[in-house]
Amino acid sequence: MAITGMGMALKNNILRLSIFIAFTQNVNANEWQFEPHVRVNQTYSDNVNYDSENSFDKTSSFVNQLGLGLTSNYKSKITALNIEAEAHKASYSHDSSQNDEFLTLNSGVNVDLWSSGFSLIGSASIQNRARNSFRSPYADTLSGDTVQYEQYSGGVKYDVRNRQYIIGASIIYNTTKSEDGLGEQQGYSANLTSSNGTSADFVYWDINASFRERENRGNTGESYTNEIKVGYISPYKFNPFLRLYREDNSGSVGAGRVAESNSYGFGFRWNVIPRLTVDLSYNIPTDDDQQNNYFDANVEWQPTQRTSLLAGKSQRFYGDSYNFNLSHENRRFRNTISYDESVQTFTRDNFSRESAGFFLCNQDLDCIPQTANIPDGYAFIELFDLQIAEDNTFSLNKKLSWQSALTLPRTTFSLNLSKTERTVLGNNVATNIERKSKIDRANFSISRKISGYSTIRLSSIYSKNHNAIGLPTEALSQHRMYKINYDRSLNNSLNVTIGLSHQNRDATPTFFEYKENRITLELNKVL
Repeated sequence: MAITGMGMALKNNILRLSIFIAFTQNVNANEWQFEPHVRVNQTYSDNVNYDSENSFDKTSSFVNQLGLGLTSNYKSKITALNIEAEAHKASYSHDSSQNDEFLTLNSGVNVDLWSSGFSLIGSASIQNRARNSFRSPYADTLSGDTVQYEQYSGGVKYDVRNRQYIIGASIIYNTTKSEDGLGEQQGYSANLTSSNGTSADFVYWDINASFRERENRGNTGESYTNEIKVGYISPYKFNPFLRLYREDNSGSVGAGRVAESNSYGFGFRWNVIPRLTVDLSYNIPTDDDQQNNYFDANVEWQPTQRTSLLAGKSQRFYGDSYNFNLSHENRRFRNTISYDESVQTFTRDNFSRESAGFFLCNQDLDCIPQTANIPDGYAFIELFDLQIAEDNTFSLNKKLSWQSALTLPRTTFSLNLSKTERTVLGNNVATNIERKSKIDRANFSISRKISGYSTIRLSSIYSKNHNAIGLPTEALSQHRMYKINYDRSLNNSLNVTIGLSHQNRDATPTFFEYKENRITLELNKVL
């Protein structure tokens, strides 16, 4: 991996974490929960660089990883702080020049200000993400095909809940940095929610508003949504209300194109039963050229304390829009199904088609090493692959997900499914689709406790990335990973893990397909 200025800054991570651990050991144990650990991982990979099956120089390697980590929690009457951090170094047997250091961090803080509902909030996250999620979505620090991705936020929030009204508001500054400079952004976000309390006799209201400002190298993007419902509480189950809706997505991204929708409408709230309400309104857009008149409908149902349903249908600048969330939980079973639509920019989900070079291949793209005597049926062919690119435009992201877990006395089953459709918004965002991609993911795992000290885990992961659908640059990539781990607790502070894994990629063209197998031994010692 090339070491950038950000990578150079990581060289003292282990030293810094060691100093922090030594400092926190002197803090009153009643205030801090503190658990440092040392992790030693040895892994053999038969294709550490994810070279293609047609590659002529696939590389195997023994990779040693030594890490120092910390898990800490602090809680008082007004402050809550949590920290999870680890710094580790990876050393490669095949090429010491690839040796590198990595840092992971996940922390959050909340400080209550007085008793008025104000509080200071902050978070910090450092991850090592796949450099190119189309080529290698399962890349990790062992393969080295990752970039350091940092997210920081800090601000003020206000929460008040009483019989008269309910208010939730926040103003937060967010900044995102990445080692390769892609997907970076910074700016402010603000959110406001408000509704009437239980003591309201005549008037009820629901307010949901959000604003987000983002900037990246002089490019700007602003997103604003506001929905207001104000109604009259009648002595019957039908309560009329006025609805106002405004959405605006603008800025220099996407050549300054504007995507907005504004409307007003009238409707009613039907209190079917105590925990089931239905909102239905007829809405009239203020700009007749962008939208037609439409119905907005929402259902909110909580039949039990463990089950809830939220569903809605409306219309936005791109056409019909939907939202859905169903959750249910009991002692053994947890299930959540959700669907959401959002407008995003400055992500790491945009790709461009770039040349990978000229290779000696036949028409089926079976390639051979270069030779002075070219066999019949072979020729030098330029092959193309997708590379991550700047995302300086708005995109519409529709995501359907299903998360389910069944917990038995000794066995746990979990299933996570998701389907995401990303559409780059064009000159006329309502009709002109420039580029569309779809990502399907599935993750199924089983964890079985075979004794009081041992656990075996099996998992199967699948992803399918279909990019630029219907365009000349269309590309398809499918990845599969299978893992089995055996965890053994040797004592209260020492744990050992033995693992086997296999992953493979199917792609077009087939020249970029690859396979990798790993054997792993890891020791984790709590200090």
